[in-house]
Amino acid sequence: MFKLLYFYLNTLNALLHRRLLSSMQFIIPVAWVGAIGFPVYFVIYSETERLWLTLIGTVSAIFILIISYIPRFKTKYLPAFWYIYLIILLPFDFVYGLLTNSENVIYQLGAMLMLMSLTIIVSDAWMLITMLIIGIFGAILVEHVSIIQAAALLHLATLGPAYLLGLVFGVILMHKKSITEKNKLEGAMTLAHRISHEVNTPLAILSLASETLSMHMPSLLKTYQLAKQQQIEVPKLLPSSLKVLADLPGTLERECEAATSIISILLMNARDPHQFNKRYRVLSMHDCIEQALQRYAYNRHFTREKIHWQRADDFTFYGVKILMVHVLLNLIKNASRAILKAEKGEIEIYTKSDASYHYLYFKDNALGVEEKIVSKLFASFYTTSSEGTGLGLYFCKQVIETFHGKIWCESVYGEYTTFIIRLPFYRNSE
Repeated sequence: MFKLLYFYLNTLNALLHRRLLSSMQFIIPVAWVGAIGFPVYFVIYSETERLWLTLIGTVSAIFILIISYIPRFKTKYLPAFWYIYLIILLPFDFVYGLLTNSENVIYQLGAMLMLMSLTIIVSDAWMLITMLIIGIFGAILVEHVSIIQAAALLHLATLGPAYLLGLVFGVILMHKKSITEKNKLEGAMTLAHRISHEVNTPLAILSLASETLSMHMPSLLKTYQLAKQQQIEVPKLLPSSLKVLADLPGTLERECEAATSIISILLMNARDPHQFNKRYRVLSMHDCIEQALQRYAYNRHFTREKIHWQRADDFTFYGVKILMVHVLLNLIKNASRAILKAEKGEIEIYTKSDASYHYLYFKDNALGVEEKIVSKLFASFYTTSSEGTGLGLYFCKQVIETFHGKIWCESVYGEYTTFIIRLPFYRNSE
């Protein structure tokens, strides 16, 4: 019974996380509004405000701030706490205040602002509707319908058009925000396809040229050496130049593969992971790691030897292989940049499992990430690198969430950065 309840709680939390993903950027500022606003509002309007409601709002806001700011208090149930807090802060509190002070213009205006604010923060229609229903009916139940005077209800009814107008304005702003995000993603997609179209053709020609060189360069160099031995007049080449010529075919091929890989990752990042729904399979995490390590474009500055993979504890999960491989390629790419920038460091990859989840740990000991940046890493178009697009980790988060999992970052600045991927057992993914 307990396991079944635990499973349903985790499923509900995953649903809330997915539905409230776009609103998570508001957690800290909105929590500060509640932590400061509830006490201040009570002091200013002490004659009409309720102490118990002020205490509930203030404590819940402080609780949200604690689990957001302090890493050791972070919890996987943050989306559920965020959902409950939004209901308390906005529809419940403002509707309750309006029911108990229906003729007060401050509370009337507050209810309209609440509707606009909620639609801006929560862009998911179902979440918006459920929050409003729970908050409004909860306020009515607490106030007790029987003691609400008919005149007050009639007065509230006359304000209906004004509240509807506030809701409409909020929906318009919400729609504008979603359109802006969509345009950004479409722009990235267009740019990615343009790069692919313009660059892939010359890359293919260069790749073909490198194959031709690799076939004929050894015989050409051998002929040059024989000509020198026979004292035939040939242009003088330094030993270093001969080495460059010998390595040239391999260098060209590696650079072509690196450029092709980068373009492939960029195109994959710009796509919607949900388009791969028909390609879900039971996968081995070790197979995905192996493929990512084989496909990554190494160079003389970042070699395969810098990645240490503990092959114990393989696990299976339900997902799409090409997407998971590109998640791993993104993580390798980010870690290699940090290692090259720090001029030190290596990557460690290992897996673990507990009674409910599988975990993949991806750690580098290069630069680390500042605490204030960690919470922004998975936001779309946010990047700390001049070479980045701001879509890499955003794409990783989207993919892992479509697998009903979670990805997060733990870091100590100057010491290490660890990305942790949590995936449910396959039986929980159906």
